[in-house]
Amino acid sequence: HHIGSGRYFDGVVPMNWLQHVENIHDYGHFMWLHYFHSGPQFGSRYGELDKLDFQPWERMRNLSWRHTAQGVLSDRQQRLPDGRLLRTLVETLVPGVRGVPNPFGGAGRIDNLGFVLPVDDTHLRIFNVLRGREDTFFQQLRNSRGERERRAAADPLFAQKFPGDWEAQGSQGPITLHSQEHLATSDRGVVMLRRQFKAQVERVRAGQDPIGVAYEPGSELVRLEAGQFFVAA
Repeated sequence: HHIGSGRYFDGVVPMNWLQHVENIHDYGHFMWLHYFHSGPQFGSRYGELDKLDFQPWERMRNLSWRHTAQGVLSDRQQRLPDGRLLRTLVETLVPGVRGVPNPFGGAGRIDNLGFVLPVDDTHLRIFNVLRGREDTFFQQLRNSRGERERRAAADPLFAQKFPGDWEAQGSQGPITLHSQEHLATSDRGVVMLRRQFKAQVERVRAGQDPIGVAYEPGSELVRLEAGQFFVAA
């Protein structure tokens, strides 16, 4: 169990819980925000960010989403410049577990879990659990965030020029107005997540258990598919 330092990993985050959770299934933002707009904020993994002339629509083509027994899963298949196919799976589990591959890690099943807990309508807490012998994941996050803070101190407009998740989510306001959104096909995962949460609220309201609740022996272990894998051609 590890709670790292920095704005995301120390204390209460001043953001609406849903605005953070649904970001996980907004796969389009990874390319547009973390690479094409603000540069490779997570570094270059497997060489997929090495060629600046790699076409963005090719990166967005193979996206799909589906429901699981516990939540929603996003599936991205991406052809790398060297010809390899990288498949990235991320998951959310009801009520607030996220399985996101380590952006600094190697291929394989996820080595960390995030528990995103609402404090109130406009605040949340994030608890991260890391499986590994070293603290590399959190150390790299601290280094990355520290670098952003140093650059922001030197340039008051740095966050505006090179926004990250903090700016993208926080700039929506305390609670974003969904009536002003213009959702597209790349937002399908966000729509599925919202509808799933709404359905679970209705189940609880009707006196039923939401998904993810089980009392049968042998159901204690929940397996996630999340991870990043190379697929043979």
